[in-house]
Amino acid sequence: MVSRTHDPEMGSRSDAGEKDFSTRHTGSISKKSLINKINFLNFLDREISCHLRSTSGEKDVTVLLKPLPSSGNHLVCLWPESLIRSGDLEGLRVKSLTIPEPGKTTAIFVVPDIRRMTGRGVCFRLPDTCESASESENLDDNSVLFSGVKLRLRQQDIERKGRIRSLTDELLVVDLDIPKQRGRVFRSLERVVIDFEKEGCPVFSGAFTLRPDKGQTDPKVLAFVPEFMSLSRFPPRKFRSDRQRFTPAPEAVFVHPISGRTLNMEVHDISGSGFSLRSDGGDALLFPGMVIHELSLAIAGSFGFSCSAQVVHRHKEAALKGNGSSTLHGFAFIDMALGDHLKLQSMIHRGANSRSGVCPPLEGEELWRFFFETGFIYSGKYRPLADSKSLIRETYRRIYGRSPDIARHFTYQEKGEILGHLSMLRFYTNAWLIHHHAALKKSGVKAGLAVLNQLAAFAYNSIWLKSCHMRYMFCYFQPGNPFPDFFFNGFAKRLNDRNGCSTDLLSYSIFKKTDERTTTLPDSWALGPCTDKDLAELEKAYERKGGGLMVEALDLRCSAPLPEELTGAYRQAGLKRERHLLALHNGGDLVAVIVVNLADAAINMSDLTCSATFLVIRENDLDRVVLGNVIGSISGYFPGKRFPVLMYPHDIAEKTGFPVKKTYALWILSTRYSDPYFQYLDEVNERCNAR
Repeated sequence: MVSRTHDPEMGSRSDAGEKDFSTRHTGSISKKSLINKINFLNFLDREISCHLRSTSGEKDVTVLLKPLPSSGNHLVCLWPESLIRSGDLEGLRVKSLTIPEPGKTTAIFVVPDIRRMTGRGVCFRLPDTCESASESENLDDNSVLFSGVKLRLRQQDIERKGRIRSLTDELLVVDLDIPKQRGRVFRSLERVVIDFEKEGCPVFSGAFTLRPDKGQTDPKVLAFVPEFMSLSRFPPRKFRSDRQRFTPAPEAVFVHPISGRTLNMEVHDISGSGFSLRSDGGDALLFPGMVIHELSLAIAGSFGFSCSAQVVHRHKEAALKGNGSSTLHGFAFIDMALGDHLKLQSMIHRGANSRSGVCPPLEGEELWRFFFETGFIYSGKYRPLADSKSLIRETYRRIYGRSPDIARHFTYQEKGEILGHLSMLRFYTNAWLIHHHAALKKSGVKAGLAVLNQLAAFAYNSIWLKSCHMRYMFCYFQPGNPFPDFFFNGFAKRLNDRNGCSTDLLSYSIFKKTDERTTTLPDSWALGPCTDKDLAELEKAYERKGGGLMVEALDLRCSAPLPEELTGAYRQAGLKRERHLLALHNGGDLVAVIVVNLADAAINMSDLTCSATFLVIRENDLDRVVLGNVIGSISGYFPGKRFPVLMYPHDIAEKTGFPVKKTYALWILSTRYSDPYFQYLDEVNERCNAR
């Protein structure tokens, strides 16, 4: 607000030589209301901004004043100690005041009528009425809103410092700190990178364009327009998350990194990967690229969570009410607690399709009925599980009942009956195992495809979260099984890029412990801990065979134990997860790397999560006797009487005469290539719907 009075010591105010950037007035303020606002600031121990100008008119200074309680026609403020000690008061005169309104983006701007100035403070006569205006739009004020914010402006080899004079969504006006030797000036219509710093910490950096203002004669005052309305936080993608609108609308609360104000804004829509906020006017100050490190979202008053997010786009559209326009600001989630993300995804999936469920509570009996009726647990698979059925039921109760951060499951249900089911398990540092994919025959391909689509949507919304660690998805399947062969291996063949999606064949056998088996190796052979050098040799051998994703996805680049962050999550869920890496040498040459994975019984029904995998480098060195003795040596890791043994390359077992029960395909997808995979699924959906 600008009062109707002026400072008699300064004469009539003149803005000659300064371009008139308009101020948007928002309402009239009475003297009584103004006094209440000042006393409110005093109660909060807040300050007001006082803008001083030297008597020569060459220097502007902004200081923060402490207002004393006011009860009449006057306002008394104390000078800051730093200004008193400097002795600079002698040559300064008060230009204007900014009285902030806590919790609002408006402030009261006053050209004061000074009653008295001393070395300790100043007394102002308050106007009868004044007007409130958008604090961020008043060019004549370097207000308390941006106090402590410093700017660094860069254009190729030109660099200057400055401070904010005015800032809106559409315009940034800067007071430059002009050095004695002015040097080169910024070029209009060319990009200028501006770094915002607050209290010594970077809070935002963005690209702006200098706006040519022919009427602006003060070289210290420059106006910049934000260059980008959007940015690509993620690679361009055809598929996007399903967005939902909730009633009542969720609320987002956060502290603006530049202004320091606490904002409470209504969420327009939300998905598992981001949300949008709508604002009226130009004072939200949310620029693409801006990161909000702590943001709270409350949905329908019953579910709230904290997250970090980044502004990725903004665009204007017609206002919902009245004339003018509003701005939609799009945010992408950077990170949040996995449990909160699970709840959010569950709400969104359920809103899109009432038959879809993300980690819905499942009664044990219903789930096990589904496994048996679909034939997912057939007689040959059940026989070795029967002796541990109580332990297995308890393990699944923990996984499906507690929904820990390392497990996810998806269902397609009708009238309470499970028709399709698929689950995921975070088994390596950045890789999730897809397993337990099954559907009732009476549902045709519909239910099996439905849960696969749920997985794809969930993955799309999860791969961006740091805490999710979903760089890879992988699964094992028998190549003769038509459904996974089509949906997994079919895509690998189409993509034809083993850096994006690879399939490797492994033989599968069951080793039975016996008391007679020897574990003694010939003199030239040695079995011991695996080293990083061994893993580097393994990777080279794997690349010679065509390469792929197995080494990186399965944590085979480092011999260190799995991270505590992963194994600790299993312990917290009451589950077990261990990995041991061993190396087999013959005459000092590496023959094979052996991966011993340990987990609770039947987390995976084929016990691939509790198995030994032989990755053979020198195939001709192995024979059946040595192989059998090595397996006997590692059998002590496994608590049961039998355990699975996988071998790569898949034909090594046949070459050594070791009995093979079946062959598995290990399919791995890099989530950087998830968009082509979703497109592949989309084409299958279209063909199925056309039938």
